[in-house]
Amino acid sequence: MIGLLLVLGSNSTLAQEEQSFKKIYAGLEMGAGWLDFTSNQLNEGRTARFALGLYGGYKPNRWLRLGINLNGWLIQPYNQFYFFYFGDEGISISNIYGQIQAFPIKKLPFFLNFQGGSSKYVNLNTDGHNAKGMGGKLGIGYDFPTFENLGFSLNANWGFGSFGDFKSQNISITDQKYNVFEILLGFSFR
Repeated sequence: MIGLLLVLGSNSTLAQEEQSFKKIYAGLEMGAGWLDFTSNQLNEGRTARFALGLYGGYKPNRWLRLGINLNGWLIQPYNQFYFFYFGDEGISISNIYGQIQAFPIKKLPFFLNFQGGSSKYVNLNTDGHNAKGMGGKLGIGYDFPTFENLGFSLNANWGFGSFGDFKSQNISITDQKYNVFEILLGFSFR
């Protein structure tokens, strides 16, 4: 009888641990990205840019996260305030990436970050253009669990991508590509 109670007690403890494991996660990450952009074989040089991302997804188990990450870098600020439009300037790179984060060490919240998908260059200047392409990120990070459902992470990524050529009557832009090293602080609900 005592043995049966111990087995049932250990199973209820295991069930409680499984219930505290959340399958869904979402968050915000921001930081700096040192972006190097090239077009027409001219390199603009590596410059620090504001980086921002929103992410969310599903955790099939404790060592794997599968999700979507909407992220990008601001190259030149937009001259727009809510519903008022003050000009046509602004340059950014924005991405829609699928994301895989793997936690290879069981007792340590260190993770490997893999992302890839669609990338878009947006240039709203008078002589600017927009271009679509593909990009990705590879990185490492550390997840700091602070509260039961909230946490923060610090990660470092190397990103890369390229865009299609742009041609009009006045301008031709080819060989558009970028690479970036970024440091991000993330806040997540899980």
